[in-house]
Amino acid sequence: MVRGTISYEAPRAFYELLQEQQHIGWDRFFEGCWSEKWASIQQQYYNLGKSTRTGRRWATVIIMKLWNIAWDLWEHRNGILHEKENLITQSMTVQLNARVSWVYNDLSSRALRQYDRHLVHHSLYTLLRKDNNYKITWLLVAEPVIRSSRLDNWRENSRTDRTVNSMRRCMFAWLRR
Repeated sequence: MVRGTISYEAPRAFYELLQEQQHIGWDRFFEGCWSEKWASIQQQYYNLGKSTRTGRRWATVIIMKLWNIAWDLWEHRNGILHEKENLITQSMTVQLNARVSWVYNDLSSRALRQYDRHLVHHSLYTLLRKDNNYKITWLLVAEPVIRSSRLDNWRENSRTDRTVNSMRRCMFAWLRR
């Protein structure tokens, strides 16, 4: 034996307890399904110290603590997944609101077709107060309208440019005669 080390041999009952709990399952242990030997071994310990406590009460309190820990972990997980105002959601909302504002202002400054006017029917303030799913859906409809409008403007400008250039050529040719 090395000097300064302490050796300890657990009682045989403890090894039997571990085997029985292994048979029941350690997952079940954390769910509160314990071997009855837990309480009896703790009771033996209390009896040695002449304590008035009971092993059964000790086991009950520990199981309740385990359940409370599991409950707290579950609530924490749900808070992260489903809480409306967690940090990720807040960041996403800020970015989404900026994009919605830009698209809304762009659409408001355009002459929209009759069937696209519903996109700016509500005020920007009302639109920004909607939930994120609504805003995403709104953007999926509104952004193609802007692209389409830009394409129409480009086509119109191109047509006007071609017409003006054609008129200039005609005028230049007429003036050269």
